[in-house]
Amino acid sequence: MTHFIPNRGKVAIKEDELATQTESGIYYQEKRGNNFSTGVVMAIGLPVMNNKGVELPVSYKEGDRVLIEQVVWHHVENYMIIDQEKVIAVIPKDTKIGR
Repeated sequence: MTHFIPNRGKVAIKEDELATQTESGIYYQEKRGNNFSTGVVMAIGLPVMNNKGVELPVSYKEGDRVLIEQVVWHHVENYMIIDQEKVIAVIPKDTKIGR
């Protein structure tokens, strides 16, 4: 990945793969049955500022696995760029969401 820093209020996330491998070694995409996705935080832009000019820090860091709302996002070099507030929670690596 070419290193980049998202703009203020944005975060870059590498979405988890939804592919499942069968016993015979064939991969297929699982159907999403919810409005959430998971991924790893790759880069964080500057925090959002409130109306008094105070930065609102985020509660996650680069490398954290997170639960995010499935919203419209922009893809840059295979990473999703989303608003920082769309990150719902930091979750353990082995957590399965809606699968």
